[in-house]
Amino acid sequence: QLSVAELRSEPAAFSLRRPQRGHHSGFPQMLLIITAAGASVALFAGPTVPVSAGAASRPAVRMMSDAGFTSKKELLLDEEIDRSGVEADIEEKVLDSSKLSVLDAVQWSPSARGEPGKTPRDLAYGPLDLYATDLYEVKRRETRTVECGPIKFGSEHPLVRQTMATTLTSDVEGTIEQVIKCADEGFDLVRVTVVGMKDAKACMAIRKGLDERGYDIPLCADMHFAPKVALAVADAVEKIRINPGNFVDGRKTFEETVYETDEDYFKERAFFVEAFTPLVEKCKALNRAMRIGTNHGSLSARVLSFYGDTPRGMVESAIEFADICRSLDFHNFVFSMKASNPLVMVQAYRLLAAEMRRLGWDYPLHLGVTEAGEGEDGRMKSAIGIGALLADGLGDTIRVSLTEDPECEYAPCNRLAEIGTARHSDSAELAGQRAVASYTDSRDFQSFARRSGRLPEQQEGDQLDYRGLLNRDGSVLSAVEPEALREPQQLYASLGCKTVVGLPFKDISTTDALLLSAPPPLDDTLGRQTLKRLMDVAILPVIPAAALAAALAGRSDLVRFVAPVAYEVVVPSLVAHELPERESSPVGEHLESGARVLVQATCGGWLQLAPDYESQLLCGGAVAAAGWVEERAEGGTTA
Repeated sequence: QLSVAELRSEPAAFSLRRPQRGHHSGFPQMLLIITAAGASVALFAGPTVPVSAGAASRPAVRMMSDAGFTSKKELLLDEEIDRSGVEADIEEKVLDSSKLSVLDAVQWSPSARGEPGKTPRDLAYGPLDLYATDLYEVKRRETRTVECGPIKFGSEHPLVRQTMATTLTSDVEGTIEQVIKCADEGFDLVRVTVVGMKDAKACMAIRKGLDERGYDIPLCADMHFAPKVALAVADAVEKIRINPGNFVDGRKTFEETVYETDEDYFKERAFFVEAFTPLVEKCKALNRAMRIGTNHGSLSARVLSFYGDTPRGMVESAIEFADICRSLDFHNFVFSMKASNPLVMVQAYRLLAAEMRRLGWDYPLHLGVTEAGEGEDGRMKSAIGIGALLADGLGDTIRVSLTEDPECEYAPCNRLAEIGTARHSDSAELAGQRAVASYTDSRDFQSFARRSGRLPEQQEGDQLDYRGLLNRDGSVLSAVEPEALREPQQLYASLGCKTVVGLPFKDISTTDALLLSAPPPLDDTLGRQTLKRLMDVAILPVIPAAALAAALAGRSDLVRFVAPVAYEVVVPSLVAHELPERESSPVGEHLESGARVLVQATCGGWLQLAPDYESQLLCGGAVAAAGWVEERAEGGTTA
């Protein structure tokens, strides 16, 4: 069923052997070569019949055997199996000089393996530099445009939102209905699983059914293990996703092979060049889009044995397939570096972006965290991975992968797209980025090492437990307005505190610190009491210095300390009588005239009276003074 047009661009080669049925016991094993001019046959052994000119300059179409990767049953429809007197069962003998010429024609990227700074790629292109256009301001990475039916991927176009159907592709009507639901929800593209020829044939019916109902939303076929099926489905869909980890050698084991040198590793390239080339040429002829999508969980044994289970292995696996595409002058493809761990996923994408930058490539990126899960967990994992990369200015199409109906993926997917777009296009957002003080970004995007920082330590003389300000596993700071302090029980619950007889206690899920826009007013007894109770359990406030200064402005009854101090103070008789009357007078209730106390204060911080004074007054380093205070300092001065 090969057309003349197809044969002009790609002669086909098949191994002929005795049919399973019949009495042709003497049937020799031969090589059948079909070109646009006709067909010729060559014996595997003995005399060779000359073949048509041109066939030797093209690679043979390699069909995997049962002992290889894809069984015949997976590649053929039932009716094709029934009528097959000639089996598509190429053996290793088919690999001849034509294969070598194609392999030599591929312009491979230099190896990135070796001592950093001295690898062949480092020597040819220089060291890795930036992975983002700008580390201090979100600027979208400039890419070429990749066409996929009516939509386009690239920096000149909006972020493409896509999802994946969960129906059996062989269920044509069910898949059509689900794709329509996704299109109505707002998705730009839907991916379907294709595992064999039956699914490839179903894709033709699905595409036809969608067109008849007025839906031109493009389809992407998710391919694994079956190069021939990928060739067939290219007639039906606008985009094909191939996984370099299993497109050709996913089921082949390399347990007995140790790749000690680049040369050993490169020898295997001939195998997948031959299998991948026909698909690339067909996609080029039909203007189909392609995604070279590496998955951290399905790296080939060949890559694992050479690069290990690393982001570098993911990137190099994709670059090899991209080299084949580029050598065949096919550029209508995008990359993806998916992993279920957002940290691995982010590092792999950044490494790929940095490699493309130094290689001079500008292919778009498809972002996604694979198998993110469901509910809040799935949404958070996707937000962490996809959101971090969008904040780098990376990404041209996104998919939030949830174990839910595909329509449910649209809300988080669309929200991430909106946030990512605003990061580099909203004037207020950009103004905020530009207002950040200058700093040096010293991160190593190739390192998995967690950034180390110094946590607060308790110092001798501290009146509060400052160790609770930050948490070694990540700190949670909650923004709280002063008015919220007047509803203590509601506030305790919102902060995740446990309560016993109405008093808050810090738990593993409790907020670490409060972000207060301003201190509670001095006359807000309830608010200040709530704040003190939180501070007693190491839930401390962080308040802008300007807000503290504003709270003190115009207060003639406040004495401001401009440096840390400690004084022994005699409480005068005026204090107990001239303070304003209120429910709980913090001085009059606990101190009598003439009592000696120690006053400790820090500039801009907390003030505490001891030993019998329970309350603490937040007043920006000032002490309320309703009368004179006798002060006995080192110099003997009196105020």
